[in-house]
Amino acid sequence: MGPNPDWFPSPATAFVLRRARLQDGWQLRSLLRLAKREERLLTRKISWQLKLMGGLLIALGLYGLSALVGLRVMLYGLLAVALLGVAIWLYPPISLEYSRFWVVEHRGRLLACGQLSNCMAYPGGYSLLSDVVVARPWQRQGIGSFLVKELSRRVPHPLYLLTAPRHLEFYRRLGFEVVPPWQVAAAIRVQLGLAHRPTYLLLVRYPNQDFKNAPSVTQS
Repeated sequence: MGPNPDWFPSPATAFVLRRARLQDGWQLRSLLRLAKREERLLTRKISWQLKLMGGLLIALGLYGLSALVGLRVMLYGLLAVALLGVAIWLYPPISLEYSRFWVVEHRGRLLACGQLSNCMAYPGGYSLLSDVVVARPWQRQGIGSFLVKELSRRVPHPLYLLTAPRHLEFYRRLGFEVVPPWQVAAAIRVQLGLAHRPTYLLLVRYPNQDFKNAPSVTQS
C-alpha cells in the first residue's frame, strides 16, 4: 500500500502537513478570523463621515419600515435576522470546503493553514493560493515558508495569489513574482477578489522553481 497523498510529515518531524478535516472546523475558523482581522486593520480607510451617513440611513430605513409594517412586525424580523446570524456563527464548518484547505498540525493543534484551489478550465490550468495564515505564537519560525513551499510543489502549473505589500519579500523568497493584473485572465482576478483589495499585489509562481532563499522550519 502506497503513502497517503493527503498526509505526510514535515522536515521537522513534530510537525505534520495534511488536508483539513471536518473536526478541524473550530481551529481552522479561528485561524481564518485572525487573517480577516489583520486584513481589516490594513484596509480600514472608511472615514467617520461615511460611518455616520451609513448609520443615519439605517436609522431612517428602520423608521420607514416600522411605519410601513408596524413596530412589532419589524422587531420580529430583526430578531429572525439576528438568530440566523447566530446560527451561521455557531455552525461555521458547514460553509467551509475542507478539501481545499491544508493545515500544519503539531500535537493536535493547528499552527497554520492555506487554501489551494485548482482550475483546469483555463488553457494549461492554474492554481490559486489564499488564506495563508500562521498562528501568532508560531510566526517567524519557518512554518509559513514550509506550508507555501509544500503546496507550491503540488501544482504543475502557475500558482497565483494576492498579498499585502508588507508580505512581498516573504513570497519573493519563495519564488513568487509580481505580475500586472491586466496580464492575468479576468477569471483569476475575480476568484482572488482583486477588485475588493485594490492595494494588494498579484503574484505568480511558475513550476519548477527552486527555494534557495527560503527559510526552513525550525527544528523542535
